[in-house]
Amino acid sequence: MSLQWDGLKEFEEEFGKIPETLTTEAAPIVKRNATNAAADVRAAYPVRTTGLTPTARRRKPWYPPGLLKGRVFVSTLGAVRGSLGVVVKSNDPIAWLFDNGSQARHYVTRGGATHNTGEMWGPTPPTHLFVRTMIQHRRVMYGELKDLLVKHGFVVTGDA
Repeated sequence: MSLQWDGLKEFEEEFGKIPETLTTEAAPIVKRNATNAAADVRAAYPVRTTGLTPTARRRKPWYPPGLLKGRVFVSTLGAVRGSLGVVVKSNDPIAWLFDNGSQARHYVTRGGATHNTGEMWGPTPPTHLFVRTMIQHRRVMYGELKDLLVKHGFVVTGDA
């Protein structure tokens, strides 16, 4: 039994270019979806004064307004042959509390004084806003990447 293939060199050359070609065409899709996801998170995050108790509003603000929204960013890890990395991140320590919820906390000092340390927001249920938004945009991105692969002649089965 023998196998003969005409144009094997040409096939190998073209096949070797596929990862670079796909990365070049996929990069705008990935970056656009990451940017849209970050914009949606910024739009959904509240301004600091939302939900504050009347007592907390009268105090000097301990957390300047706009930081929760202003610390969501997109960074590109760079394209390496056949891959591309883009990260959407919130660089704000309060983001975890907003996404995972908070409980009202209080303690009593040795002198018997009560301190309500959870008074800033009070008890808040988890929103899971960041993760939900990333999942939605990732699903859209996977659909666009699937269309890109099909356009190049790949057979793609299943959905994300």
